[in-house]
Amino acid sequence: MKEPDADTLQRARRLINHHPAALRSVNWLLEPADNALHDLEIETKHGQVVVFDHHMPVVYSQPPQPQTHPGPRHWRDLTLEAPVAFDGRPVVVSVDFELSPPCWRLRLSTGAELHFILGETAELLSIHHHDTQ
Repeated sequence: MKEPDADTLQRARRLINHHPAALRSVNWLLEPADNALHDLEIETKHGQVVVFDHHMPVVYSQPPQPQTHPGPRHWRDLTLEAPVAFDGRPVVVSVDFELSPPCWRLRLSTGAELHFILGETAELLSIHHHDTQ
């Protein structure tokens, strides 16, 4: 897997300095999908929507969906699976891509992180960083 290009990074970094309002697993399959994690959609409190593809380092915005998918939009709320995205009303302070394992890492102002690991069976990990001071 290769690193995302500059345009992809710019689309992902539109989330910086914004409060996450919703996290969703989305897909555009002809039939509703199972409970597997598909593309990750993040919506901010100001209506900014960014979708991270679960197969490759691609980010969709304006419109926040792949143009090659013919089906309707299906979604599943991930709020309870990633409470760190909302605890303490954090803002996104950085968005980076890592190659091993391939994942998007979003750092939040509370010190917590969200890791969206790409693959056929994508994963969303919430990581709490405890202050040692």
